[in-house]
Amino acid sequence: MSPGGRRIKALETAFEILAVLKENGQMSLAELSEQVDVTKGTAHTHLMTLQQNDLVEQAGERYRLGTGFITYGAHVKNRQLVFQAGKDPVRQLALKTGEICEIATEYDGKCVLLHRFYGENTINREYQQTSFEQHRYLHYGATGKSMLAQMSPERVDRIVDRYGLPAQTNKTITDRGTLFDELERIRERGYAYNDEEEIHGIRAVGTPILSTDGDCLGAICVAGPGGRIDDEQFTEAFPNLVAEARSLIEANVQTNDFDVFTN
Repeated sequence: MSPGGRRIKALETAFEILAVLKENGQMSLAELSEQVDVTKGTAHTHLMTLQQNDLVEQAGERYRLGTGFITYGAHVKNRQLVFQAGKDPVRQLALKTGEICEIATEYDGKCVLLHRFYGENTINREYQQTSFEQHRYLHYGATGKSMLAQMSPERVDRIVDRYGLPAQTNKTITDRGTLFDELERIRERGYAYNDEEEIHGIRAVGTPILSTDGDCLGAICVAGPGGRIDDEQFTEAFPNLVAEARSLIEANVQTNDFDVFTN
């Protein structure tokens, strides 16, 4: 969970500025100072500091997030063991299925998408790209439910207490008891289904990736339109393929010959 304790007001203001720019794209100094509720002088000082560190850039009279975030994001992603161990097997999974395949991890009770591989049948890539810009809830996706199923009931309860079970579609699980029943089934079979629970018309099958100590490092999934993924693929072919990819990834995890975070 998020740490408590004392906070630095100037940093909080800087982070609020970054969040507002992320939400709005580009903004003038006046717009930004009004929305963040600081003086133009204070906003300008923060912007200049952020700009000097490549976190904000100026385009005429407007400001936007800078390219420095790209290098920070790449560094964090490349140091994730589940990404380094999983990128080649998941790329092959995308080639075999022709569909979208993802690698994700969990942070602070949400699903963090690390990478997505596109098979030849992929559609609506614009949406798929923008979905990288925010973390997702765990209870409706194949990767998220795979990771939730590896957590203790107490931790799942804390996550649900904090975020609730908001509905993405009319098929999203929104009842705590139903969720716990679903997580038990996932543990028993080793993989999770997402049958239009996150996006209407999209089906996905996911599985967790475990460390040698049994800790959940993240999850992978394959997803595609329900009109193309029939019941046989959804319940038999795709689970077998993700299980095969999981075995390869966890074999790579055992070697751990990567420059990654160790804890």
